[in-house]
Amino acid sequence: VLKYHLKHPQKKHRDWLEKVKTEGHNRRAPPKEVVEEKDPSAPQVLPEAAWIWRLFGTLNAQRPNGSNNAPVPLAISEVYALSEIEELDKAETRWFLEVVMKLDRVYLEDAYQKLAKEQEKRNKGKAKQGHQPRRR
Repeated sequence: VLKYHLKHPQKKHRDWLEKVKTEGHNRRAPPKEVVEEKDPSAPQVLPEAAWIWRLFGTLNAQRPNGSNNAPVPLAISEVYALSEIEELDKAETRWFLEVVMKLDRVYLEDAYQKLAKEQEKRNKGKAKQGHQPRRR
């Protein structure tokens, strides 16, 4: 595929393809230009795990929301498909699936807690509004 695209590249991909050809591509290597998180609550990711975090972000961005705008769990088929795209071997795929599903459980737990707090605030706000006398 790379050879075909090098011979018939789209203009916007030509530089990137040449870089991949000359430098090679290592999906596990941390990016050279690491963007530091400004959010102090953001997780600290080890450089050697940056590729997992990047792929989890890709999956998370495609996640649908269910009722009450609550996120739904990632489909294991989506996680597996991404492992295929990334050309992980069998052992890497098993490990990747396990790690991503654990990350997903933590993400969902946090998201559901935040939604519950928001709902509680809305309910308190509605209760306060119900006790105010109506103006005519």
